[in-house]
Amino acid sequence: TVMNAIIQDIMRPFGVTPRYAGFPMLVASVELYLEDPNRLSAVIDEIYKPAAKRCRCTSDNVERNIRTIIQQAWRKDPAKLREMAGYTLFTYPKVSEFIEIIAREAEKRKKSSV
Repeated sequence: TVMNAIIQDIMRPFGVTPRYAGFPMLVASVELYLEDPNRLSAVIDEIYKPAAKRCRCTSDNVERNIRTIIQQAWRKDPAKLREMAGYTLFTYPKVSEFIEIIAREAEKRKKSSV
């Protein structure tokens, strides 16, 4: 999908590629968020569970695997992650924060490519 390609471009500088088990879970979570940003208010039921269903795993897998991606991104380039967030991050973001950060960046890139 277009979103998959955009997220690959966003994540590649962090050393995160589709080889990561959590990559399709991140894509699904971002897509769910973009469909309805209010889903973050009930992240387990509205994002983790539907993403888990799409990826044929559990909601715990979704959360854990995205957290692994976040930790990798933070180790590789915390300054870039802070820049994308648009606010000060003192430590790596929570999963729900990260989904929102990547979704905003993906939307920005999608609009600029049109």
